[in-house]
Amino acid sequence: MKIIVDSSIQLDTVLKERLEALANSWGRQIEVFGNSPTDLEVLEDSDNALVFILTNSQRKHIRKYLEHARGLRMPYVFITPQMNCKDTLTNVLLPIGFLEEEVGKAQYAAAFGRFCGSHISVLKPHDYGTRAQKNIDKAVSLFDKFELTYQIVEGKKDSFKIEQEAAQRSSELDADILIISSSRDYGLDDIIFGPKEQHVIEKSTIPVVLVNPRKDLYSLCD
Repeated sequence: MKIIVDSSIQLDTVLKERLEALANSWGRQIEVFGNSPTDLEVLEDSDNALVFILTNSQRKHIRKYLEHARGLRMPYVFITPQMNCKDTLTNVLLPIGFLEEEVGKAQYAAAFGRFCGSHISVLKPHDYGTRAQKNIDKAVSLFDKFELTYQIVEGKKDSFKIEQEAAQRSSELDADILIISSSRDYGLDDIIFGPKEQHVIEKSTIPVVLVNPRKDLYSLCD
């Protein structure tokens, strides 16, 4: 596992120890790798289980890291000063929408359940169709395979806003970490106002794991 620590902040001892403990629970080691968004490009073809991005809360900094992380094959975790990074990950929050790639997040929620003993809270969007429910059913099948503990929580927002709702309700749901998908493509609104994941990171008070939607997505070994 690698840590990118933006040059504008410092990695305090407590946070470093917590990240080291997380890496150990996955049977991995962790090291500080770089201090700028461009350092992420070097990791695009690596086999890291997770990449941690520690940056300040300024929108421009988050945006730069998001842009340079779009080629990563493994999940990457944003941690900003306003986020509470706990020493144990008891509860993983997993919003699942109707897009096909949403199912890909489930394997990483399952990994936290298997390696960290985490409970998984699936946030279900308030959609009229059945596509999101089908994605949730696939995720639940994976959780059942590994005999993980989970619950389905009814959301108030539809699939387009369910990840932002998750960030806003993380305290209510007693979540320690949030898993979301990054945007498949950037539209005009994303370019002007920022992609959805940027807004989630800005609002979140817990670390945010992002998974890039791609067909050859890096997968964890059983």
